[in-house]
Amino acid sequence: MSARAETTNPDSVAFVSLPAGTAPDGVRATMRNRATGLSATTVLIDGGFDPVMLGAHVGDSIQVAVTDAQNHVVLQLVNVVSSRRPPVVVRTEPPQKKVDVPLNAAIVVVFSEPVDPATLGTGTVQLHNGATPVSGTVRLLPGTNDLAEFVPAVALEPATTYQLTVTDAVRDLSGDPLAAAASADFTTGNGVTGNVASVTVLPTSADLPPGGGIVLTALVRDSAGNLLTGRSIAWVSSDSSTVRLFVTDSTPTIARGIAAGTATVTATSEGHSGTATISVHTSRVAYVLLSDARVPLGWPVRLHVEVLDELQQHLVGVPVTWTSLTPAVATVNSSGEVTGQTLGRALIVAASGGKSDTANVTVATPGGIRLFPNFPVFQDSSLLAGEVIGVGAVVGDVDGNGFYPDPPMTWNSSDNAVALIVDSVPGLCCPKVVVRALAPGSATITATSAGLSASFAVAVDRVASVVVTPSATTAVPGGTATLIATVLGATGKVFPDRPVTFVSSDTTVASVPSGARVQGTSEWTSVTARALGSATVSATYLGVSGSASVRVQNVNFTSISTSAYHTCAIAVSGGTFCWGWDGSGELGTPTLATCNGGSNPCSLMPVAVASDVRFDSLSASYVSTCALTAASQGYCWGANGIGQLGIGDSTGPEQCGYQGPCSTVPVPIVGGLTFKAISGLCGLTTSGAAYCWGGSATWGYGPSPQPVSGGLTFAALSTPCGLRDSGADSGAYCWGAYGTVPVAVPGGLAFARISATNYAYTCALGGAGDAYCWGGSYGSSPVAVPGGLTFASISSGGTFACGVTATGAAYCWGSGPLGNSTTTSSDVPVEVAGGLTWASISGYYDHACGVTTSHVAYCWGSNFWGQLGTGNQSGSAVPVKVAGQP
Repeated sequence: MSARAETTNPDSVAFVSLPAGTAPDGVRATMRNRATGLSATTVLIDGGFDPVMLGAHVGDSIQVAVTDAQNHVVLQLVNVVSSRRPPVVVRTEPPQKKVDVPLNAAIVVVFSEPVDPATLGTGTVQLHNGATPVSGTVRLLPGTNDLAEFVPAVALEPATTYQLTVTDAVRDLSGDPLAAAASADFTTGNGVTGNVASVTVLPTSADLPPGGGIVLTALVRDSAGNLLTGRSIAWVSSDSSTVRLFVTDSTPTIARGIAAGTATVTATSEGHSGTATISVHTSRVAYVLLSDARVPLGWPVRLHVEVLDELQQHLVGVPVTWTSLTPAVATVNSSGEVTGQTLGRALIVAASGGKSDTANVTVATPGGIRLFPNFPVFQDSSLLAGEVIGVGAVVGDVDGNGFYPDPPMTWNSSDNAVALIVDSVPGLCCPKVVVRALAPGSATITATSAGLSASFAVAVDRVASVVVTPSATTAVPGGTATLIATVLGATGKVFPDRPVTFVSSDTTVASVPSGARVQGTSEWTSVTARALGSATVSATYLGVSGSASVRVQNVNFTSISTSAYHTCAIAVSGGTFCWGWDGSGELGTPTLATCNGGSNPCSLMPVAVASDVRFDSLSASYVSTCALTAASQGYCWGANGIGQLGIGDSTGPEQCGYQGPCSTVPVPIVGGLTFKAISGLCGLTTSGAAYCWGGSATWGYGPSPQPVSGGLTFAALSTPCGLRDSGADSGAYCWGAYGTVPVAVPGGLAFARISATNYAYTCALGGAGDAYCWGGSYGSSPVAVPGGLTFASISSGGTFACGVTATGAAYCWGSGPLGNSTTTSSDVPVEVAGGLTWASISGYYDHACGVTTSHVAYCWGSNFWGQLGTGNQSGSAVPVKVAGQP
């Protein structure tokens, strides 16, 4: 059996102990850290000693010498400090086979290291009278973490044998279980413990560095040697300027070395005392750490050495002796500067205070310098006056290996009036300078080292303006609005990724978070609506500001459009609002909130589209939205991975995480076309021609608007179908992928309105308002919707449809959210619950929304992504009012 040395903190101390019975003749044990020289002495109890805290680190060697009463060494051990080792039971009180134990004896287990108190209880530390468990409680002795006491609920019975058991479910602070269960039998007498007769302080002596500490424990016993717990103990240091105590009224206490000298620490309980002698020595070298190096041939480089004391604190100003064991390859001077004499490897020794370390130094031919200017935007060397950047540099050999430590380096700016080098930070790796842009112009920054040089150019502009978009926005009470700030230079160039500061003029109305977020080439912030009213939000960068007005008010809506996971609507005031899923920017504004865990952006309430452009109509599609202005110009926002935005490419203009290319704000459709209607990924020009865009395998129109084949003109559009505009032909035509010619819907019926989707079925209204549907379960030809109702408008949601009568009543049918408080499908139109008077309804996939004649929006169906806009994610089988309305 051996002594144990284990650290619970690799940067501090080890706990050294010896299990009971290891050295039966031992009286005293001295332990010494061979690496640091720190030592402590303690007394043995039952042939072992309790844990002693000794300054050490993983890998240090601890020497333990046990002596007997004649001071003869009876046991000598050396243990290497390990980071983890299962704990063991060092000893117990009462010890194994102890007899005549007092009926109120302290029952204590001494562990080899601190244990997790959560693993201590009557299930892990047990006392039995024969087969009968003794009730009681288990606790750590006050101020300790390695001494556990079992406290019986009632006094022990006289002349009875008990068994104390510790199970292997006890764990240390690292989670390691006890190496093995332990037990001890003892037999009670008839008496009880006596008064305090002795106090023993453990360890009895210790040697500390300044700042070092040790835990002292006082064992209080009666005249029969029985351990007494719960007794008051007073601690005193004979010289607090040498050794200071940090706990003075309990056991244990912490003694910390303050200055060189010796002090006696005394523990007193009920008139009896014990002492420990604590010596504090001056700081001394314990470790010399010398790093390996790669140096350029012929150029001096200072090696990096650390001299540490026993606590691994740096010692400053201590002398270091330098020696080269291979001077033909590299020499070293008294300052630790190494100069390579020839290519190869050298051994350099640094020594201090009797400790030393050796570095392997490789001498190589200089090859080049690599510079790493930390410009705000990758591969853009433009700065604005007032900005600073850090520049890293690596000097390497001809094989591309970097030198370390870095050779001395000098820096220069070709024009200090444009770009000034204001700071240099040398280090073990990658010396860095800070470059400050001062005024518009150009400058070249050059670094020189080991006979090599490298440079980069800097172009400096000035901040001309900060433009905030939209210039005016609306937020509903309790909701948010997004403001986007763009920094412009004097030449009109956009400077992206600049940390703009947003400030609200009235945080009781509209507040902004402390930091901005990057979106595309701009910074944005989410404004939180606190109360009805108005506020101005300013955005400032380098002293230049722009601003936008934010009005918090309730809104009403004139029209609404639904898609699978989001909804958009146009307000009476002219603003456009969206809500629901925003993973691809389909809400027309960056959003801060998330839904359903992870990073799933969404808005549970209407949020204004972040644009100054006003729209008269809009159409929400799967992961994008398109809209028309009063001037018939088309805009889109959302996903663009297959060209859904119609902007001529499918690579940007932004990236929406794993969703890929997108735009979180409206961008104009290319091609110079003017549209009178827009639906999904198609638009109807003012001349009646249909154009589509988007490049999926089943659609294939590409990122720019392309004319639908066949040369037909249409009066109405609902992608992928249209109604002819000829008096002789007002039938419905539908088409598929790019290049296919629209085909007349069978049956020869004339229609006044049509609503199509890209899956399941399409519905249309005849001139008298009679409803027909086809596709999906209806088949390829129009089938009259049963029930005899006539409608003024109709909306197909794919597997269900809804219609609004001339009197404003709403009916739905099919398999989907019918709004009648049930989830039962119906082939016959059923009235939407609520008794509301509707102006229009839009349904898609698994939810529907509508606007009443009083301009109030309601939604029903699934709300997994907040697409109902109610401020929560609860679905509804009946219409519920969208949040933020009167």
